[in-house]
Amino acid sequence: MQFMLELTRQCDLVCTHCLRGDAEDKNMPEHIMQRVYRNYGDIIDSLAFGGGESFINKDILQTFRDSLIYSDLNIKWFDPMWIVTNGLNLSKDEDILDLLLEIHITFGMPMTIAISTDKWHPKKSEVYFNIINDFFDPWDIEVIQYGPTYDSKLVSMGKTTSNNPIKLTEDDDYLVYVDVNGNMWPSCDLSYTFMDANIGSPIHLGNALTTTQSQLEGNIALFKDFLLKNNGELNLTNNTIYNGHTFISIGQNERYNQSISHTESRINTASS
Repeated sequence: MQFMLELTRQCDLVCTHCLRGDAEDKNMPEHIMQRVYRNYGDIIDSLAFGGGESFINKDILQTFRDSLIYSDLNIKWFDPMWIVTNGLNLSKDEDILDLLLEIHITFGMPMTIAISTDKWHPKKSEVYFNIINDFFDPWDIEVIQYGPTYDSKLVSMGKTTSNNPIKLTEDDDYLVYVDVNGNMWPSCDLSYTFMDANIGSPIHLGNALTTTQSQLEGNIALFKDFLLKNNGELNLTNNTIYNGHTFISIGQNERYNQSISHTESRINTASS
């Protein structure tokens, strides 16, 4: 099973189509990465980077490298690590390029680096792609151009004004998306506000700090049962929230207020 780590919610671009929404000054701490490896190492067969821009600074990648040192993951047998980047900082920071190559060589980690060269990213994206591709080509690291080609490919999450919902079905092969706080989700296409507002819902698979492997597998099964009870699929947008029984669509202001109230409730519970 693929686990996608939301290394950071920071970003060096402000794309109007971003499904995550506004960037946040949050990074995943090393102890959450290590807990993911420790708790779910038996079922992980691939790692990926998610979130904002993973290469916005060297420290974030350094934390990931350090987290692998004492792990028992059989990384060399993994499917290639999937890394999506806008390429802006990666193409000009040799320290980050060298560190990524070090991870590839030291841990035997296969990689696919996907550069966002679609129409929503800077016109220089293809220049970034060429620089990065030339650097990694001798090392058998795949670098590809990536991104939605048409407006119809965008989903209604974050800043996107599209009417296309994210559709999750019982037949999907689920990955586990681990956000910066350790919360786990069966989709990598959710906005920050959606995730923060829907903790405790059927789509929330638990938190890596407290959820065992058997509990995670049980939560995935419960989520699939929830889908079956909803005609085998679930359509989600940025204005979707769980009301305790099912997912409903609500207005922007109502969603924001419920998100704040839900957050305050969790804070108060943790403090008591």
